[in-house]
This record gives sequence, C-alpha cells and structure tokens, in this order.
Amino acid sequence: MARRSASILVEFTGSGRESWSRSLGSSSSSRDSIFTKRALECVLARNPAPLQDFSAHRDFSGENIAFLTRVAEWKSSLPHAVWDSRISDYGDLTDVIREHFHRALCIYKTFISDRAQFPINISSQERKELENVFEGPAGLLFGDGRPANPAVPFDSPGYGPTPSASPIASIKAESGSRFADNGQVQYWGEIPQKFNTTVFDRAEESIKDLVLTNTWPKFIRSCGIAAEVALLAES
Repeated sequence: MARRSASILVEFTGSGRESWSRSLGSSSSSRDSIFTKRALECVLARNPAPLQDFSAHRDFSGENIAFLTRVAEWKSSLPHAVWDSRISDYGDLTDVIREHFHRALCIYKTFISDRAQFPINISSQERKELENVFEGPAGLLFGDGRPANPAVPFDSPGYGPTPSASPIASIKAESGSRFADNGQVQYWGEIPQKFNTTVFDRAEESIKDLVLTNTWPKFIRSCGIAAEVALLAES
C-alpha cells in the first residue's frame, strides 16, 4: 500500500517520495502539511497540470491557476541581473526589460484589466496598483477591446480557440501565444518607473490564498491525496 501511495505522489508532484518529504517536512506532519500553502506552491512549481485541469473543469476557477503559472513563468524568465535593479539602472538591459514588460502587460491584459478575458478576483487596491503601472500602456497597445461575459468567459466573441477547445486550452491560448509570443504586436513606448520584478507579488499572494482556501482542499480530496499522504506518514 505504501508503495502504491508513493507512486501516486510521484505522479501528482512530478517528484519522488524523498523529495516530497523534504519539501513538506517530516512524515509525522505530512497529513497536515498537504493542506498548507507550502504544499500548494510545491505542486504549482513542479506539476501544476492536474490542478489546472481540476480548477478549469470541476471548480470553474481555471483563471486562478493560469494566472499563477503565467506569473511564475514570467518571473523565472527574468535575467538575474534585473532582480535588484530599478528601471533607471537597467542600462544595456533596456531591450530585455522592454520584452519582459511586454509579457507582463499581456498578463495584465488577460487576467486583470477591464478588458480581461479571464479576470481574477483581487482587491480593488491591488487592482488599482496594477492599473497605475499597466493601464496606460495597455490602452495604447490593445485599445478598448470588449471584455468577456463573466458568466461564460470562454464564449467571448472573436475569441481565438475553436468551439471545441477546452477551458484550459482557451486560457493558454489567450494568455500565451495570442498576445505574448506571436510577434505581431509589441509595446515600444516608455516603461513606467513603477514597473519592477515584484509588480505582481501582492496579486499573486492574494490568488494563492484564494486557491488555498477554496480550490486546493477540493482538489486534494477529489484525488484522495490526503489519504495517500496519511499512509505514507504511517509507513
């Protein structure tokens, strides 16, 4: 039974039993640790696909996991040299920063702005802070596109994916290749001084808390992961 449990966790996290234990702590606390933010972050970093699938098809909150994974990808792609820099200190990295600002702008447009196809639920203060950074450039680059109907966000008119596309495919298409990587539209204006590598941090933590409270426990129970971890702790 313990061997079966380990195999399920390997599939779930994309890692082995020892790696999982190191990530969450001692086996005696694993039963409780599986419901913590640390466990959620472990899965988001290693293998978010099952959680993305669950959130889109069964919890109807696919935009949250999509936002978290997009922000994580954006952060991981930033050159190390820019993490402790200010816009005015970038110097020769200006072109690189412009590219990353454009990608951040696409994240803002897809998940946060009034034009968002898949709006996430963050506080008005967090939204205002991001608007102060991105709204001007977003208006110049994307115009005043019609936002999706929040009741049926995957049925917005003029939307890229085919009618048969899944919610996950729709989110990936909208938040990824359509705006960020297709090379057709690029922002060449001034980069706001308020833009930095931590610009999404508050919204990211807010959405993580939302996922941790609502989606994560449902996902764990639906997969039987809590029972599997308990078996590992007892083995």
